[in-house]
Amino acid sequence: MDSEPRQQHFLEGKTIIVAGAGIAGSAFVIALRKLWNPKLKEPTIILYDRDSPDVTAQREGYTVSLAGYDTSGGLLALRKLDLLDEILDNAVAGLNDDGAFKIWGPAWNEFASFRHKPIDGLPSSSVRIARKDLRQVLHNNLRPSDAVQWNSRCVSARRLEDGRVCVQVAKGYNESEMVSEEICDVLIAADGANSKLRTNLRPEDGLEFAGAILRGGISRFDGPPPTPINKDWGFMLSGTGASCFFSPVDKNSVVWGVGHLEADQVPRLDLNDEEMVQQVIETCLQLGKELQEPFRTIVHYTDPKTVFAINAHDKKPFHHEEIDTIPVVFIGDSNHAVSPFAGFGANLALCDGLDLAQKLCNGQSVEDSVMAYDDLAVSRAFPILQRSRERLISGHRSGEHQSYGIMKRSHYACDQCRRSKRGCDAPPLLGPASSAGNNRVNGDYSVSSPASASEGGHKSCSYCAKTNKTCTMNWAWSQIQAASILSAVAAAAPPPPPPRQASGSFGESADARVKRERLVSAQAFDDKSVSSMPRQANTAAPYVFQQPDAPGSRSEFSGLHTVAHPSVVAGPSTSTSAVVQANYSTGYAHPTHPPGRSANHLPLSMYTMQGSRMPNQYNNTLAGSQLGPTNSQSPADDAWSRDESTRIKRRRTSSTWAGRRTHSLSPFSVDQTMMTNSNNQFISTNLLQIYHDVLEHNLSCWLTEVTCPYRAPGYITGGNYAPTEWGSSWSNRIYRRTINLDHAISTSKLTRLTHSENQASAKALQLSIMAFATQWAQGSRRQRQSFPADDETPEDILDDITEEFDRNIQRNIWEQAKRALQDVADIESYRVATAELIFGLTQKPWTHDDEPDRTTRNHNPLSTPRSEVDMKSLNAELGDIISRDGLPVFMERAARKMHALKFRFDSGRRGVTGPLTSPKNSDALSMMNPEDRGTVGLLYWLAVMLDTVSSSMSERPVVVADADSQHDDADDDLDATTNGRWNVPLFIQDSLEQPHMYHAVHWPCSYESAAEAVTKSAPVKVLLFRHISYLQNILRRGGRGKKVEETIANTTSLYRYWNMTHGAFFKELLRDYESVPGRLQSWFVCISAHWNLGALMLADLIEYVDENEIGETDASYGRLSSKMVTKMRESSAKELSELARVSTPSQNLTSLATPQMSHFHHAVSEATILTEPWTILLIRAFAKATMVFLQEAKDYLEYGPTASTNPSSDFQESMHRAQDCIKGLWILGKKSDMARKSADTLAAAMRKLRL
Repeated sequence: MDSEPRQQHFLEGKTIIVAGAGIAGSAFVIALRKLWNPKLKEPTIILYDRDSPDVTAQREGYTVSLAGYDTSGGLLALRKLDLLDEILDNAVAGLNDDGAFKIWGPAWNEFASFRHKPIDGLPSSSVRIARKDLRQVLHNNLRPSDAVQWNSRCVSARRLEDGRVCVQVAKGYNESEMVSEEICDVLIAADGANSKLRTNLRPEDGLEFAGAILRGGISRFDGPPPTPINKDWGFMLSGTGASCFFSPVDKNSVVWGVGHLEADQVPRLDLNDEEMVQQVIETCLQLGKELQEPFRTIVHYTDPKTVFAINAHDKKPFHHEEIDTIPVVFIGDSNHAVSPFAGFGANLALCDGLDLAQKLCNGQSVEDSVMAYDDLAVSRAFPILQRSRERLISGHRSGEHQSYGIMKRSHYACDQCRRSKRGCDAPPLLGPASSAGNNRVNGDYSVSSPASASEGGHKSCSYCAKTNKTCTMNWAWSQIQAASILSAVAAAAPPPPPPRQASGSFGESADARVKRERLVSAQAFDDKSVSSMPRQANTAAPYVFQQPDAPGSRSEFSGLHTVAHPSVVAGPSTSTSAVVQANYSTGYAHPTHPPGRSANHLPLSMYTMQGSRMPNQYNNTLAGSQLGPTNSQSPADDAWSRDESTRIKRRRTSSTWAGRRTHSLSPFSVDQTMMTNSNNQFISTNLLQIYHDVLEHNLSCWLTEVTCPYRAPGYITGGNYAPTEWGSSWSNRIYRRTINLDHAISTSKLTRLTHSENQASAKALQLSIMAFATQWAQGSRRQRQSFPADDETPEDILDDITEEFDRNIQRNIWEQAKRALQDVADIESYRVATAELIFGLTQKPWTHDDEPDRTTRNHNPLSTPRSEVDMKSLNAELGDIISRDGLPVFMERAARKMHALKFRFDSGRRGVTGPLTSPKNSDALSMMNPEDRGTVGLLYWLAVMLDTVSSSMSERPVVVADADSQHDDADDDLDATTNGRWNVPLFIQDSLEQPHMYHAVHWPCSYESAAEAVTKSAPVKVLLFRHISYLQNILRRGGRGKKVEETIANTTSLYRYWNMTHGAFFKELLRDYESVPGRLQSWFVCISAHWNLGALMLADLIEYVDENEIGETDASYGRLSSKMVTKMRESSAKELSELARVSTPSQNLTSLATPQMSHFHHAVSEATILTEPWTILLIRAFAKATMVFLQEAKDYLEYGPTASTNPSSDFQESMHRAQDCIKGLWILGKKSDMARKSADTLAAAMRKLRL
């Protein structure tokens, strides 16, 4: 039999030119050769470099820092290239705890010492190595065929008609220079910050002067350099606006450089001009006059041939949008140059080279590979550049706070000491200058400093520790860190990223989609690029989270506006993901400020984004389309606005943090308004994007008109499954339609809200969305941790600050949302009911009080020997963990409100008289927009779905009875056939006995067919939970015999239908998971996990019936003999383990794995299961499945393989599947304390079984 022809790799036999044999270019060549499939024909690589082999001492004599505490560090990349040992052999500092990064005062007094725990078993967290030695190691590992062609510069490139690249190469210099043209298939531009190729191909993308000059040189001594710089490296801060960096180069040499902020650049230094060189040295001595010996001695021993005067330049990273036009890829400094103050350029270069090589080896095309590479490289480089700019400012301040925010000895006293009139010996606080970026110096973090905050937080004073009192210094420390982080963001707040081109359907070509998805924000701190975006005519800046004003703009909501995915760069600033306190817009009464009213007069504490920075997709979606003239406001509205503006102005007169910090450290002294104002626009976009990418994304599958059983007359769907909501772009549909419906029923007098009630409803909905979105960790250790967690995870003071801030924000917003919903508990409004549904999906963030008592942990069943692991006690412990979420009161309240509102709507449109209905009201309802009438049914179905699942899961009665939630098409005399229960064939739109879907769709198929099939599965899942509720109610009421068996028969009939239809299709998707589009992956994984949770719950109930002989004898015997319950459990548990395996990262997070949902918000993109909006369902599902596998493993250990419930399984298989489920729980722990605690508990049990 002939074998299938092998698919050729797009680089097989091709030619790659690499311009630049520096760190990035050399690392790329080595990585490509290492990672290339040996079965394929290798590409030809030509490596050019502008230098000669004998580079000057000035250019190559300095050292670089290679980090090993972060996935962006160079040591990890070097280990993957098998070069780590050679590099360490050449390191001059940082090995064997010898040397660390320091910050010194002008008298060499140590301000702080920076050291990390290395990750992944690396031998050091940071080492110093001479750049020439690093390059030499790389060059020594090049193949002879890839040897560097020296004295050769790639000066320009152009695209040929066949798509290849013609590169102009200049060889030699001056009179001997020869220019030739070389042809290649891919050009890698690694020619440094002053890239000739970038100048030629991207002339507008040049370097930016960072406003600082670095002057220095290399000092050579006859013996060892003076201490402490013979082994330590770091910055000395003068307190007068100058800093000096020192680092050993070798046993007898030290590189030093004096940094200073200056407005003008200095001319290029001519080393042959002795006077010019001497002037540089004298300038250094003058700037460093406050620095004590051995500074002047070090300068005295400077080698004149190594003196430098460097203008600090940098440039923002960019994506390769034109890669399909000309295959040129810029890596390293040619793409994202950083100034010497960043201290991370070599690390970025090594990672760039490795990442690009890996993506090219594993990709399907140059375009796809480069796009995947850009996602990694750009998000990695942005935070480095931002921290570098912050460091320039903080490291060159005049005065005592110059030292990167580290304050001198504080004279503040905590409240306890002040009341007792005692001297307070609490360590000094990290001051407001200590921003998140400023605590990172040269790639290292501050973990310890003399008499400063400890690693876990700020240390209490001795008096409070002795008396067991709460030291307010701890609270003050956390508030200062939060304020300083926010202050840094305010100083250079990245604007919301520009939108991708929205797609109205998913019928676009692959090429068009790739081009559109590349429109990401490469201008993360370029305000001009965003403010210059096209804006809608006559559009005033709308509020975010805002309802539309009906008059004059209602028609604009008839279409579904789309929202694409702006790329959100993951970085430290993203940890400031919410505000502490705010006021809110007033609802649909104030859609925008009136004509002539400046945006500057908007209340600053509202969640707003000014028009110049607001992405167009949010203009269209949440605030409504404002294409028409701005609506006017009533005099009463204007009066309210003036009152609000006056109130805000009065509040602005309060003193700032700088003014308050010398006074009491009472909690009321924190300037929350400053924190709010500095982050409004960033926070609004950030949280809204999470809400959009999670909840609206899932509702576009769960909630469609065609599967909705409640359709108001006049709203014809025509069988359309809303492809605009299924494509790569989708709108905030449910949010928008909820706002529109609330306005419509208010206009028709179906509800009557006062002005204050309207405000409170708007506030409740806004805060509920924010509380929902803040569940996902952003920028903190919780988000970055990898599975399995171990003791090698880096922990440092910045992590502690960011983590605590992230959690404080989450808890604060959750509490605010809860209070806001309590305030509107008696208001019947669609906004309030939707807010309660959203909040019902939101898990409560745990506090320290929610943690189990440590004294009881040693007595749990997991501490007993392996053979005595008590599964019942373990199950009870998991039950205790899950019960901490409390009762689903908000979801039940929402279902009750939705029921009441639909009851009132149905009465009104049928003309049923009542206190709130009249003929006029009926006429007004008949004039409602058809879409608004359809929204009534959609939101009611959403409430019924969530209530059905929640009630059966929590073993509580459903809020909406069957009679009030029956399918609209059901006959009036259905009682005889369904006993008043839901009509299953109508809900599933199919026959249970002869399903047409059994032969209708199989994977692979078109995206539209697959999306339709997945969408139709959502009601079937709800039906299963409804039937579980039926069975629970019968058992709860003491039912026996025939009634029990009838309910079991009906439920198992639905179970068999699923296995023949949706279950079979989902298994096909699961087997070919990698080829399934991302949105389909997310939809079917979530729905399948929900279904299998229901199946496990059903198995528990049937087992209870059979064990307690509650059903009929023959039926129970048949189930027991066929092992029906066991098979159900095994099938669902195995499918859940498969779902956990495919929907979580397959590699450790420290690897180069691409996020599974790469076009979603960075807090969600890592794993498919993070797109699940209802976390508790997955927690219960994975926990139940893990218990099944642990029981199998325990039985195997105790009784041997013959006792295994599945003869084909063994101990290791059960343990592996349990591990997959625990991993799913652990990943969910990035947004859920309950999930992480469940994972830890089950992992502890599994470890006991492994002993």
